[in-house]
Amino acid sequence: MALRSKVKATESKGIRFPFFGSGGSSSGKKGSGTTAKRQESTDELDEESTPPGLGAEEGTGASGTSVGPAPVCYTPRQFVIPSGPFAEEDTEENILFEEGRSVNGVPVIKAATLEKLVERVTHEAHPNPKYMARFLLTYRSFTKAEDLLDLLQQRCELPEPKGLSAEDRNTFVKKLQMPVRVRVLNLVKTWISTYIHDFMDDKEFLDKFMAFIARVSEYEGMKLVTKYKAQLEKALKGQEVKAREVVYRQNPPKVIKPNIKGSIDLLQLSPVEVARQLTVIEAELYRKIKPWEFLNQAWAKKGGVKAPNVLEMIRWSTRVSGFVATEIMKAHVGHKVRYISHFIQIAKALRELNNFNALMEIIAGFENAAVWRLQPFFNEVPRRYSQILEELHEVMSTGKNFQSIRATLKTVDMPCIPYLGMYLTDLTFIEDGNPDTVKGNLINFTKRRYVAQVIQDIQQYQQTPFCLKPEPIIQGYLRSLYIWDEEKLYQYSLEFMPRSAKDKSVKELETLYLEKEKEKKASRKKEAEEEGDWGPLEQVEGYPFFEKDSKENVSFDENGKFVAASLPKLVQRLTAQPTPGYMETFLISWPTFCTAKELAQLLLQRYNVPQLMSDDEKKKEEYEKRTFSIKSRVINILKALVDKFSFHFLVSDDLFIVISDLLREIRPTAGVLSGAIDRIEKHLGALAAKSRENKLGKVERRNTPNFPTSQDTSSQGIMRYTPDLLAHTLSLIHHDVFLGLRPHCLLNMSISDDTPVVKDPHWHDAMKEFLGAYSAAEVFVYDFTVSQIISGNSPNDRSQSIEFLIDVCDFLEREHNYCTLLWVLNGLSSKTVRRLSSTWSRVSSAKRNLFKDLQKTMKTCCNVHSFREKTYEPGDRFTIPCIPPVESYLAAYLQRLDLPDRIEGDLINFEKREGMASLVHDILKLQNLKYVSSSNAEVKRYLNFQQRKLNVKGDILPRVAKVLAEEPENFGSDHEDIFVMKLIS
Repeated sequence: MALRSKVKATESKGIRFPFFGSGGSSSGKKGSGTTAKRQESTDELDEESTPPGLGAEEGTGASGTSVGPAPVCYTPRQFVIPSGPFAEEDTEENILFEEGRSVNGVPVIKAATLEKLVERVTHEAHPNPKYMARFLLTYRSFTKAEDLLDLLQQRCELPEPKGLSAEDRNTFVKKLQMPVRVRVLNLVKTWISTYIHDFMDDKEFLDKFMAFIARVSEYEGMKLVTKYKAQLEKALKGQEVKAREVVYRQNPPKVIKPNIKGSIDLLQLSPVEVARQLTVIEAELYRKIKPWEFLNQAWAKKGGVKAPNVLEMIRWSTRVSGFVATEIMKAHVGHKVRYISHFIQIAKALRELNNFNALMEIIAGFENAAVWRLQPFFNEVPRRYSQILEELHEVMSTGKNFQSIRATLKTVDMPCIPYLGMYLTDLTFIEDGNPDTVKGNLINFTKRRYVAQVIQDIQQYQQTPFCLKPEPIIQGYLRSLYIWDEEKLYQYSLEFMPRSAKDKSVKELETLYLEKEKEKKASRKKEAEEEGDWGPLEQVEGYPFFEKDSKENVSFDENGKFVAASLPKLVQRLTAQPTPGYMETFLISWPTFCTAKELAQLLLQRYNVPQLMSDDEKKKEEYEKRTFSIKSRVINILKALVDKFSFHFLVSDDLFIVISDLLREIRPTAGVLSGAIDRIEKHLGALAAKSRENKLGKVERRNTPNFPTSQDTSSQGIMRYTPDLLAHTLSLIHHDVFLGLRPHCLLNMSISDDTPVVKDPHWHDAMKEFLGAYSAAEVFVYDFTVSQIISGNSPNDRSQSIEFLIDVCDFLEREHNYCTLLWVLNGLSSKTVRRLSSTWSRVSSAKRNLFKDLQKTMKTCCNVHSFREKTYEPGDRFTIPCIPPVESYLAAYLQRLDLPDRIEGDLINFEKREGMASLVHDILKLQNLKYVSSSNAEVKRYLNFQQRKLNVKGDILPRVAKVLAEEPENFGSDHEDIFVMKLIS
């Protein structure tokens, strides 16, 4: 079952993962790098208003360009084309123009058929280089290259009207046929010289293009096309360099060679040189990105197969931000401040190089939830560095639609690598906010102009290389970075600063950490002594615990943390000295690496410890104490399995049989432990009875809401209820939905061909049912929110609905219902609602400020680890009912699930299970904390009515259109008050 499509976008919640880019090499200081200057974006804004949110003023025009009202008229042609795709006259059915906008007196195209777009790009009387550029940048978003070639060929073959006199025939050739062919020639020339990448990676298209040139070269006036063909062939063979020559005022700066002895440590490397080498790598990645990769959000669809270079840049960015977090977390507790300061120096150097992409990566690493919580260490950073960090945060602020970043980019000299994520956000807004076609099947070219403008902004930074030399050692180090995943980062963060120690100083945290390390060493030493050489033991055939620890059966990471082992070693460790969290991880995740019979057999063997073959009475007495400890732990493990992790029994009859048999086996030698066995068997019997009463896998929950429908509530408005009552009813309903996420749905999941699948058919169906219910709830709340606002008869009514729903959000936050809170906030932030400028102007400033605060709260809670920070009580426990950001939990689980099951040969990757079990354990604990009071039947009836009403879209959509027509669009002052994008989408 394809779950990733549902949750893959939540992987970076709470973390800004940059998307990077740009070309080449440079010292990058203003005025010292290159003579090439950045082309101001206003030079391009000649024939259309700026797309919403892109930061330019409406109506900006290029110098020398006539931008202003022009009559939109459909004038008849001088010559009537008798047949073919270009025979149609201009009409409102095949071409639309922007009202009141023109370039040099020529109306600006709003939408048209493909044939009309091609006709205009090769127009005999109105050549428009900017229109041609935007057409060639975006044509792949609305047609195939082969279809375009066919139309261009037919454009060269315009049929002569019948019955022309000799004079009219000469006029036809002179005024129409030859100018059109010249325009086609110009288009071919521009295509080859400026967009040669179209031909580099598609041999099939190249062959068709060459065939097209061969055909059109036979036409009168088209011989020049053979010259362009030769230029193309030459360029593709690499014999001609089209790149603009750049003049530098100075030689590349001298490389600061690292002085390495042994393995490389970041602190051994110059921050300036690290920044330079990051820039060299990222410039190369940025320059590889092709324009078509930005069309139709290709980077986010079908695994990004049509945008490989954008994806490569995104992956690199994620690695660098992960590298920052990993290096800080790996550092000794006494060295963390030094590492943070070092990264700040790297960030400063990146800013001086104009590498804003990598600069955002460093900031994203600092803002990783696991790193950001270590504020006592940031507070110890020297003042000069903390001031630099504050300034860089201000420059790279994403607020107000990246206002600060955009303003900074306008002031820098080339070369430069901008923050690519900003442009991807712009493109997402354009794609989501504008239809591909209008008025039936007319291609929306206004949308393509917006897209082309963004692509042109991106391209201008690809032209100028940096004047920097690669340094192989540092580049090798950066390219081979080892990155910890989110769960491991967070677990280490908790070791350095437990939640109960938030107010302690760095010195106190260091003392606390070192004390814990001493305790761990003492525990490991005691464990080693317990498993040490006691002398000759009874030889038991097949006994798996005789084997000593070695690299073949157990593995530790660079910090001495246990990460993997063989199954017998995992069980041995389970029954050795208690390790915090180890038993919980094992008892949750054991079905992912062994069967119930394998587990029971190993526990039985561990219980039946071989006898010591020695006459030394004192030694025998010590050995018997050790044996009793192991037996006690085995029984405690069985008790925990039955008491705390009983969900395993409710889905498996085999487990009852296996554990019952095991208890019978160990009872004869249990002695004083028999009472504990009695209690386990009693509880096991109760579980068996409970399992028989319920169908396999069915969750025990409150009655799933089945709203009464007898009362017609069509006349009941939302504000007849109080916000807290509506919020509480929604919480009760959606907690029931949350209960449908069963642990075994996750534990039965695996990754196959980069897609999550649930192996067991029963749990596949259960997961499908949960996702269906969850998605339905999300869609309903979103649609309900928008419809309640739209249903108002005036801006005043609608503003009251907005204020009421903001209060509902406030109560949802108080109830820790982060799922429903997110859905209502997304409804309030929808494109439809944010366009209601008159309505928003009537919302009180207090409610608007509350709305902003709730958005900030949601942004901090939509990441699993940030959510834990906000809701965990001392002792890492949940104590109050809560609905977590479920999609973030699923995304985090998939991230951990993607790790290999076994490592270093055939060792079970227990570090992977730690992350999986931690997330499952959270879900189990939260599902057991239920809201106490019952829901209101009348509110349920109202919600049920609204749900049935929303299913009839015909009643809602006309209302949306009517309200939007009443209110002027506004993408200005209110824009910063809404999410830049849906938090989860």
